[in-house]
Amino acid sequence: RVATEGAYVQTGAVLYMVADLSRLWVQLDAYESDLTNIAVGQEVKIQVEGIADDLFTGKVTFIDPVIDPNRRTARVRVAVPNEGRRLRPGMFVQADLKAANPEKKLSPLIIPSSAPLFTGRRAIVFVEDPSAARPTYTARTVRLGPKTADVYPVVAGLTEGERVVTKGAFTLDADLQIRGGNSMMAAPDDSALTEDPIIKITGKERGKLTPVLEAYLDISERLAADDFENAKAAAKKLASQSGKTSIKGPAAAAKFWKEHGASLREHAGHLAKTGSMEEARGIFETVSRHVIRLLERLGNPLDSPVRLAFCPMAMGSKGASWVQRGEVVDNPYFGDLMRTCGEIKSTIGAGQHLMIEKPAAEQASPVPAQGHQH
Repeated sequence: RVATEGAYVQTGAVLYMVADLSRLWVQLDAYESDLTNIAVGQEVKIQVEGIADDLFTGKVTFIDPVIDPNRRTARVRVAVPNEGRRLRPGMFVQADLKAANPEKKLSPLIIPSSAPLFTGRRAIVFVEDPSAARPTYTARTVRLGPKTADVYPVVAGLTEGERVVTKGAFTLDADLQIRGGNSMMAAPDDSALTEDPIIKITGKERGKLTPVLEAYLDISERLAADDFENAKAAAKKLASQSGKTSIKGPAAAAKFWKEHGASLREHAGHLAKTGSMEEARGIFETVSRHVIRLLERLGNPLDSPVRLAFCPMAMGSKGASWVQRGEVVDNPYFGDLMRTCGEIKSTIGAGQHLMIEKPAAEQASPVPAQGHQH
């Protein structure tokens, strides 16, 4: 109400403003650590203190781009239908929402929040060694996504089925330090690095790389089978796919692919025109280095895992790596001569990244369980 009784008004003056309460805004405060799980369009369940017997449903329509410097929260606006006018402006509410998932191919692998020990962007987990005669755990560097509830999604460093310590990791790390090993507390903090080696990219953009990786894997399998002509045909396909694939964003991903995509196209083109199997395998080693870098920075675009393998005898005993589909070593550098020579170094699940940092497991000795219950 703008006007008061007895006041003089002019023609056209506003006397009352009537609000339409059939649809209201619910203003929520979200901590900055939760913002990665909130997106416009999400469904929200709302409980009102004065109407405890019912739940209301709304959708997120706006997320404040600015954080309150004192409360460390951002305002989230939810539009709620108000049938029956049961909701009233000024009521206090609580809201629940399901975490947003901007990735179409986000890895489903998760670990409990009690498992990791953090060192900057990295995290250390202790992984059980199934081959040991007694309970033994090895420190391993992993990368984790934003915490949701009581779990962390695994971005890189672990594969499905591996067992990790969920209680007592700090005790194991302290024991490792006492033994003179390279424990988490002795490791350098990587938070000062100017560039994060892992580029965050949406599942849609990463999916554009699927034909590229599949063509590369076909080359690897054809070389392992000594199938020279089909290896060259797969290389031609890789050159074509690399040339017509583009990554729109973010800027770091677009820049990375522009450089490495061009190199893949060039080297794959050379492989497709080579005249000998020996030369093809030499070029394949260069192609593999670009693909490995792609898995490190942008992640695995396939719906299935791939494996990083290494043969110390390849390339004149200098050693060389490659990526393959299967769990059994299928060596593209020797073919039938030594097809199973080498070892699987890492498994990269769908949407996961290949770890760039040297795993802590290669730096520190395994820690046997000292009578503790882990």
